[in-house]
Amino acid sequence: MSTHIAEHVAGQTASTTSSHALEMSGVTLEYPDGTTPEGKTRTVTALNSVDFRAERGTMTALVGESGSGKSSLLAVAGALVSPTSGSVRINGREAVGTSEKVRAGLRRDEIGVVFQQPNLIPSLTAREQLLVADHIRGVRGKELKQRHRAADELLARVGLEGQGDRRPHQLSGGQRQRVNIARALMGNPVLLLADEPTSALDHERSLEIVELLREVTREFEVATVMVTHETDLLDHMDAVVTMRDGKLS
Repeated sequence: MSTHIAEHVAGQTASTTSSHALEMSGVTLEYPDGTTPEGKTRTVTALNSVDFRAERGTMTALVGESGSGKSSLLAVAGALVSPTSGSVRINGREAVGTSEKVRAGLRRDEIGVVFQQPNLIPSLTAREQLLVADHIRGVRGKELKQRHRAADELLARVGLEGQGDRRPHQLSGGQRQRVNIARALMGNPVLLLADEPTSALDHERSLEIVELLREVTREFEVATVMVTHETDLLDHMDAVVTMRDGKLS
């Protein structure tokens, strides 16, 4: 086991108070949607009394038609949007009713995001993409330099050993998504949110990426929640949850 991975697992074991990285209870999210002819505010219910939990070491697929509420659930789970009502606990810490500073801390310290598109910075190497994430978390000076080894170990873990000096244009689509995954893991999160991470890949690469996510979910003891429209990937999941009209089924 590499130094970075061993430190991650040890840190999670020491701080764990619950097997659930994410606990959402009675979460409702309403958006304003113009006004009625009488001048009253009209609202749209994006999430309707949602109860959802994600356990460490497991991978859950979130499926449903466009507009069903999947993106809203990810936004609330990622502490990007505060729900109208309900409770959202991330690694045991309540996110609802807290300040933006507290929510920003949760996003920084507890949550990793695997974007649909890797969104890599063209001028940076694969290694630097990961170190930028550390810089955003406030790592500076000698400590940041020491993180080079951790970045290289994570790149090796996702199948990119020796590729740390390559820039995005020198990597394939699948390799760029692997950098995306390594970057999401750089902060030792307990919760990994993946928003259709295979949508831009062919079938073979998609299977490889999902299998990689499954492996790191177990190895790093994170709870992974993945939005996908690809039903042939669902066999790789520990659980599948369907959203319809803002509700889970």
